[in-house]
Amino acid sequence: MIKAGKKPVQLSKIYSARWSYVDKADNYIRMSGAVSYGDGGEPHDVINMYAKYGILPEANYIGLINGAIRNNFFKMQRSLKGMLGSLINNPTGTVDLGWKKRFNDTLDAHLGLVPQTFFFEGKEYTPLTFAKERVGLNPDDYVEFISQSNTPYWQKAMMMVPDNWAFQWDWNIPATEFTTSLIML
Repeated sequence: MIKAGKKPVQLSKIYSARWSYVDKADNYIRMSGAVSYGDGGEPHDVINMYAKYGILPEANYIGLINGAIRNNFFKMQRSLKGMLGSLINNPTGTVDLGWKKRFNDTLDAHLGLVPQTFFFEGKEYTPLTFAKERVGLNPDDYVEFISQSNTPYWQKAMMMVPDNWAFQWDWNIPATEFTTSLIML
């Protein structure tokens, strides 16, 4: 934001994480539980969620309810994992199409409702309009680099780790290129 000449705003971290939980759960159901589900992710998740769902200021969505000063992710994940497990282990082999609403209701119970619209500095926004108009970052301007020796350098590759639940391919470069690039900045 600063580089774009905009006044910096503290953005809601939990908003991005919340949408990651939803998209991650969707992958988990589609893959019949044969992929990782839980806390954790990769840096590209933040940009991907920003592009798809927008963002809110932290002041408008902190993800804490009932006067809590920290989240109980263990309790929340226990509920969410139980729900997902019952869906994929359904003896009929079908998935109840209402699962996403129940999943989001569980997120609401632990993180609070996400405002559909909100006011910031006297103007009304949605998360998508806030991202576009106020934050102004273009997700297409960001690339992610990895360094792994099991795939060719200078090509896109997938980092095969459970936290890459989005199955994103990133540019694979030698580790020395990271340090050279940083020195040049």
